[in-house]
Amino acid sequence: MSIFPRPSHSPRLFRVWQAGLVAACLLCAACAPTPPAPDRSDTTMQERIRTIWQAFRAKGEQAQAPAFSATASLNYAGPKSKHRVVAKLWGNAELPIRLDLQAGVGAMVGHWREGPEGFLVFIPGNNAAFRFRDTLAGMAAFGMALPLDLQDLGRLLMGDWNALLPQDYDTAQPQGDTDAPVRYGCFTARGPIALTLNADGLPLTLEIPAGEGEEPWTLELQELGAPGFPPLTPQRVRMTRTAARETAILFLKDLELRPAPWPQDALTLEIPPGAVIREQP
Repeated sequence: MSIFPRPSHSPRLFRVWQAGLVAACLLCAACAPTPPAPDRSDTTMQERIRTIWQAFRAKGEQAQAPAFSATASLNYAGPKSKHRVVAKLWGNAELPIRLDLQAGVGAMVGHWREGPEGFLVFIPGNNAAFRFRDTLAGMAAFGMALPLDLQDLGRLLMGDWNALLPQDYDTAQPQGDTDAPVRYGCFTARGPIALTLNADGLPLTLEIPAGEGEEPWTLELQELGAPGFPPLTPQRVRMTRTAARETAILFLKDLELRPAPWPQDALTLEIPPGAVIREQP
């Protein structure tokens, strides 16, 4: 049976009923709620977030190189130790990488090498060598609990953020209105990290996990794109863990991006005869 009543009297009555039905439909349509208009402001913000990230990625492409060398001063202060050294770092983007640590008086205090087989340390004064499976653990064992291993430190100094971070972000949070920085979150094998970019796509801070349940490291990236350096290379990096009372300040003195990898003999760490390599956990 139809849900619409059929006419039971004259055609005139049917026409009156039909006209009333049309009027009722028009009235219902007029009273129906108007669907909300698309939130144009949110769409614009999402476009801005994407544009800033793309500008950041494009700048990173200018720093890609197979090898590098750099010299920097490093001041480290922790609850148990303090160091002020000159660090000479050189190597290939895909490893190995060498680092020599020199005290302010010119004495060599340590030779480091990171390669696929692990992290090797030689201490000249003790004629002792140590090998670690993990670079971060090895650096911490010698009083420098830094947040980056040698490979990632090299990428940071080269300004090669495309190799340092995932290709895309997982979350994004504007830190204010128009032209305010944006905080991007990325999920990595090490854990969640956060990078804050300004409106031009330049890094301001990088937050890196320090371990399960521990305060993360915050890296303040300063003096980016100084003359003679790639656009995303910070000349000054301040690394802090406030609660842990750890601070490291790195000042980049010079940087060279090499067009070809270093030969392997330039990246070996010679252990003198009589020095025993002690394997560490």
